[in-house]
Amino acid sequence: MALTRTGTLLSRKFNEYLFPAIISSMSVLLAAFIDGIIVSKLINDDAFAAVNLADPVVLFMQALFFVFGIGAAISISIAKGQRNVKKANALFTLSFAGSVIVSLIAAAAGVMLIDPITSALCTEPQLRGLVRNYALYTLIGTPKNARSVS
Repeated sequence: MALTRTGTLLSRKFNEYLFPAIISSMSVLLAAFIDGIIVSKLINDDAFAAVNLADPVVLFMQALFFVFGIGAAISISIAKGQRNVKKANALFTLSFAGSVIVSLIAAAAGVMLIDPITSALCTEPQLRGLVRNYALYTLIGTPKNARSVS
């Protein structure tokens, strides 16, 4: 009796992981949206504008984390599928260390270049200080976020 290969298992696993992936992506966008609403209600409209103008900094840093997180998850899954636990553990350690190192470098570069970044994001002089502060604190907190995502 020959075994035939069907897509049932793959289809089932795809559907199993699809919902968490969608929720994860939505949570990033929802967090930025809620952050803006809270800031606009508790502070003022200028702060709301500053949070939204600084969003590219937040999204760039999150993209870095997703590259390491998703790339590592794929590589680790392949290693585990090959029943190579040692390789999977090494890949996890490498991705974790890599994400922390890259986040430290990106944060340091962002802090050093905060004024040009702020000028590129914001043309309004009255908002520039708020955008600078929000982006700066986001960059400073980046290495902590790298630990939680990897």
